[in-house]
Amino acid sequence: MRQRKSVKKNFLLSTNQSFKEPNIFTDKSAVILHWLLTEGISKRQFALREIVKETHISLGLTQKVLKSLVTKGLVKTNGVRTAKKYSVPHPKKILELWLDSYNILEKCKMWTYTTSFDKKSELIKILEHSKLTSKIRFALHTAAEMNQSKNTNLETLEIYLTDPNLRSKIEELLELEPKEKGYEVLLILPYYKGLLKTEFDPKHLQASPPLLTYLDLYHFPLRGLEQSEFMRDRLPEIKNIYRH
Repeated sequence: MRQRKSVKKNFLLSTNQSFKEPNIFTDKSAVILHWLLTEGISKRQFALREIVKETHISLGLTQKVLKSLVTKGLVKTNGVRTAKKYSVPHPKKILELWLDSYNILEKCKMWTYTTSFDKKSELIKILEHSKLTSKIRFALHTAAEMNQSKNTNLETLEIYLTDPNLRSKIEELLELEPKEKGYEVLLILPYYKGLLKTEFDPKHLQASPPLLTYLDLYHFPLRGLEQSEFMRDRLPEIKNIYRH
């Protein structure tokens, strides 16, 4: 009799537990979201394995992300099992959920500096001639400028470090001194490391992808929202999301 009561008690506890929704805005999941919002929206339909092949993200995680989006009504399915196809009818809503979930100030560690060099162009030239091009990506306002969508007069230099051990080398190379308020140079450890590998040529200095730059700037306090809105109206990759 005692055993039966124990089983019943445990059973009731397990069935009353609240369902915890999976976080689809993690580092690896973001690569799938990026594909959906840049490649998937241009396709009438696509297969799950097409995403896996192009993103190199596991089948299990890809299924998990798609299932979550399907449940929310943001991705549609057609067919069953191996013949199942997907489409993205609401990319804007996916992006809005992403913006609600991600804030660069909360997710990324940053260091602010002043430099002995007078011009931003001097710093960029030094980086171009260094052996560090494969380990850094320009971010925030610098990335917007490289994507030819800058609309501020800021001359700050923001850099993503793909390797945390690189920080001291950059400090020495660019003659950086810590600065508590404001900055001329900002070094950032990325939360979305996977997105920095997309469309990446290690032989040349490059910016973070336009979509990640938009996400980063949206909540950034230094004229970030203003800059992100300008990108939204100018860059095809962002405009396309809001057009659907």
